Amino acid sequence: MKSINPTFRDGFTYSKTKVFFFNDPKATQSIVQAYLPGPTQHTVHDKHLSQLFNTYFGSGMSSLMFQEIREFRSLAYRASSSFENPAMKLTDKAMLFNMFLSTQADKTIDAIEALQSLLSDMPLSEKRLEAAKESLINQAQSAYPDFREKSQRIANYKLQGYKEDPNKLLVDEVSKMELTDLENFYKQHIQGQTVIYIVVGNKKQVDMEQLKQMGEFEEMKVKDFLN
Repeated sequence: MKSINPTFRDGFTYSKTKVFFFNDPKATQSIVQAYLPGPTQHTVHDKHLSQLFNTYFGSGMSSLMFQEIREFRSLAYRASSSFENPAMKLTDKAMLFNMFLSTQADKTIDAIEALQSLLSDMPLSEKRLEAAKESLINQAQSAYPDFREKSQRIANYKLQGYKEDPNKLLVDEVSKMELTDLENFYKQHIQGQTVIYIVVGNKKQVDMEQLKQMGEFEEMKVKDFLN
């Protein structure tokens, strides 16, 4: 039977920064998600570059978000990011870039501002790039399936649009990427882009006036999620 897979849901786009807030009176922490649409994924190179950027920026203990927000400033319990990549055959679809924070309620604004500073002026480091490349390559090299999973894995890769092992492609490409590749991706697709924030927390413990100044503000109710 013909299948509609693979599918990929398009992200919403906004003309200016917006903050969605959901009040949870029982919350002792604030959960923050920041989101922006990435570039269209035309080629496997686009995907690999986005994966390298994500590893550099917010995936893993050596990433910028973890080091700058969680470790150095103690502003979050969790600080990470992820790229949602469409299947390779869907060359007209754009990637989605998500960032996540969980923090003390009274540190909500400081944590968001720290994230904003990284998005607007990302530090560039050869040392951190090499750590990101090593991490990504190690993940790819350890992804080889056992013999029971091989046929299923191959079928899935073919469904996604690959003609050879994507982990081998990643290792071959990422090992050759340089800091200028990362910088160009950041300046073209991340820096200066409109960011949307979704915050769940206790409004009595969050500086709501400052939160409202970060962009167009909308407080959500339970009924908004059910419609």
